[in-house]
Amino acid sequence: MMLSRNEQLGYLQDKRLWLWIFSAVGIYALFYTRYTISIAMFLIFILSLFRKEEGGWKWNWNLRDLPHSSMGQAAIALGLFFWVPLLSGFWSEETADFWVRIRIKIPFLLLPIAYYCLPRFRKREYIGLFYVLIATALISAIDVLVQYLQDFETYNLIVKRGGALPSPVNHVRYSLLVGFASIACFVMAYKRDRIRYRWEPMVLFGSGILLFAFLHVLAVRTGLATAYASLFFLSAIALYREKNWKLSLGVISLLILLPWGAYKTLPSFFQKINYAWTDFQALQNGEGFRYSDATRLRSFKIGKDIFLEHPYLGVGAGDLKKEAVRRFKEEYPKNSKYVAPHNQWLTFLAGTGLLGCILLLGAFVQQLLDDRWKKDLLFLVLQIMIALSFMVENTLENSVGVGFYLFFTLIGLSYLEEEDFM
Repeated sequence: MMLSRNEQLGYLQDKRLWLWIFSAVGIYALFYTRYTISIAMFLIFILSLFRKEEGGWKWNWNLRDLPHSSMGQAAIALGLFFWVPLLSGFWSEETADFWVRIRIKIPFLLLPIAYYCLPRFRKREYIGLFYVLIATALISAIDVLVQYLQDFETYNLIVKRGGALPSPVNHVRYSLLVGFASIACFVMAYKRDRIRYRWEPMVLFGSGILLFAFLHVLAVRTGLATAYASLFFLSAIALYREKNWKLSLGVISLLILLPWGAYKTLPSFFQKINYAWTDFQALQNGEGFRYSDATRLRSFKIGKDIFLEHPYLGVGAGDLKKEAVRRFKEEYPKNSKYVAPHNQWLTFLAGTGLLGCILLLGAFVQQLLDDRWKKDLLFLVLQIMIALSFMVENTLENSVGVGFYLFFTLIGLSYLEEEDFM
């Protein structure tokens, strides 16, 4: 006997509530602890396995219907981020590093299917998850600023030498999270999104200003570049959709003036820009062996060379780091660090070859093939920021980057799903 409709709705409400709680914990954990990210993902996976029916619990995964749902198709595509590196294990000799890479990619296999098998988020729940992101970003920003101001001169000296301000997680990943939170504030305020009160959009707009200003104090170029690019893109969309020339030109003018103002008024931003210029000059002179940008650009060359020598299948996900370090030591023995390519696309190309990169590019773009993303600019902004970060970082080669991309992609797809999931 099946459950009555009221019982079904009550059960779905409970599952949706637990899914929201576990997703919120995962979003919060992005700022503080990678272990809690894994725990949140595991709990969502367990939640998806069974459904309640008359007489007990039944197996809930029905993979036969995956190709017939837009979210199921996205789950299949995202799974390629696990399967492609896994297959490269057949020609990887470094098994230890290979299994580290695969362990990081396991969420791509399981989490999309878990979200597919669970109830979809409604608008208020979707907004609520972004409130968790924004609130956590604001709280963490206060903590960072307090630490910075307590030892102001020391931290400015650290930034001058190419370091970063204290951050709860890796400073690059943290800057992406703060940048995304700030843009989310502006988008939601512009759309007048709210859960209950009319003043929520005003609070969102104010929060966006605070986080965007903090991003300049933080002075991490990846977060700044992706946030600025997203705002330029959103201004172009506003101009195209609403023909609002004044608003678009005003925002673009502000985005041009803001870096100049930050350079003149914020010591950390000033030091970071000067460091970048010194780094560039050293690289032009064939030096800069201790500078981060020079090391990053050299890693691009090494990644390109590895790809050209192994163009079709790559060197293998497990062997990429070892091969890159070996070439670094041979070509740039004076360099202070030996790293894998600091570019996600080059990592795909060098590790899995042209075939693997095409498959993974297709998996990434698949999320945007459905016109439903036009209903939610937040989803589009996320994809833009992640794609831009790929140009200078290995965003998907660590648990925070994987969690950031997957959580917000999947909750966005869940919200955009048009079907009434029962």
